[in-house]
Amino acid sequence: MAQRIAEADQLIALNASAITTNTPQQYQQAVNGIYLNTLAKGNLSLSQPEISQLSAIANTCLYEYGPAVSGARNLLVISNGYQVYDDDLLCSPPVAFVSNNNISSNPILTEVNEILLLPNPAKDRIEVRFPMIENLGQINMFDTKGVLKFSSDLRQGEDRHTIILSGLTSGIYLVTVKTSNQALAKKLIVLEYH
Repeated sequence: MAQRIAEADQLIALNASAITTNTPQQYQQAVNGIYLNTLAKGNLSLSQPEISQLSAIANTCLYEYGPAVSGARNLLVISNGYQVYDDDLLCSPPVAFVSNNNISSNPILTEVNEILLLPNPAKDRIEVRFPMIENLGQINMFDTKGVLKFSSDLRQGEDRHTIILSGLTSGIYLVTVKTSNQALAKKLIVLEYH
């Protein structure tokens, strides 16, 4: 068993040093790290932070993020038992925007109006990019229970805002940008910061 743990520790170091360039790779790295730190060492229990991180990954689109999502779901069976995931819902496009309850009411707003979250998933901070604010606006971030976790006013001419994620648990959050004529929303995945 001692040799197995030593080998797992070596693989953990290799996994942590791997350079990831996109979200599916980041997810796979996170899932691999948790697997190597638990099952590969003969540990059949997951810590709460590991469960939170795996849940955040498991609740994303399997078709978009691939094997990491199924790996996270499989690891969660250890602590949560079997769970059904609605991939049709998880893979549906995020809410882009609503304008006066009619998306097509303003041809300017039917252009590419969406929020860009960089990076997503994120660990310590994100930059939120959005269409330039014409008047005043507000940026908010909510957890999955609808609890407000961040709020800031936006000024005319702004098109980006940085949010520091310290103090947030890993999981799924909703970032919204609201102005007098539109509301934009995008799902953010926060991973545990080491």
